[in-house]
Amino acid sequence: MSSTNHCPFDEQQRAELMLGHVAGVLDLADEQQVVEHLAEGCEPCTRALATAQNLLAEVVGSIPPQSPPATERAKLMRRVTAERGASPATGRPYALAAALIAALVALTWQYLLVQNARHEQVHLAAQLNQRETDISDLRRMLGSETLRMVSLGDEKTRSHGRILWDTEHQQWHVYVFDLAPPPPGRTYELWFITPDQKKLPGPTFDVDASGRAVVVADVPQGLDQIAVAAITDEPRGGVAVPTGNVHLAGAVP
Repeated sequence: MSSTNHCPFDEQQRAELMLGHVAGVLDLADEQQVVEHLAEGCEPCTRALATAQNLLAEVVGSIPPQSPPATERAKLMRRVTAERGASPATGRPYALAAALIAALVALTWQYLLVQNARHEQVHLAAQLNQRETDISDLRRMLGSETLRMVSLGDEKTRSHGRILWDTEHQQWHVYVFDLAPPPPGRTYELWFITPDQKKLPGPTFDVDASGRAVVVADVPQGLDQIAVAAITDEPRGGVAVPTGNVHLAGAVP
């Protein structure tokens, strides 16, 4: 039988009691009262119970799977204890469950911020290490007597580029500037073109918002002579034979 019309709790009491019931922080008398009342089928309390269960599940699910520092755990317990001491004289800790949930939410956000900061630090450290490696490689390459340079251009647009050919390691370091994004569903592809017009595919790449890109490409093994370097737009994933328009090209000295 439903006790919808005879619920002894107002809206705030109902919400706090259901939070306390779900969190397991009610005293024995209140817990027994809530359980018996829910068994009567009170619809507002049943809805409040589902809301409390969902809220607590979201809070717990969002906390990173690690133990909180001792200092944060102590702060949480002091806050809960303080709220317990400030409860009404009736002994019902209506504010306790809400305080516990609020503290858990605050702790969750703190953990997420710390985790994000740590991830950001790791990411920045990796970027700095990679940049140092790139600068070191570039200095070594520029100081090489066997370095060859190729200029890329397009007469119709202002896009341009350069290729630093590291002949010692047989790599092309391609730098592209002011190249417009390719049409939807397409990407850019680098080509090695031999004197007899044989076209060998290189890597595909995209440009950033400013039209720039940096590409490192290994020169195909056994390729003794390269006459032209070219960049075309091709379907995503690249193709074995060029089919798109040539956007940049340059003679290889």
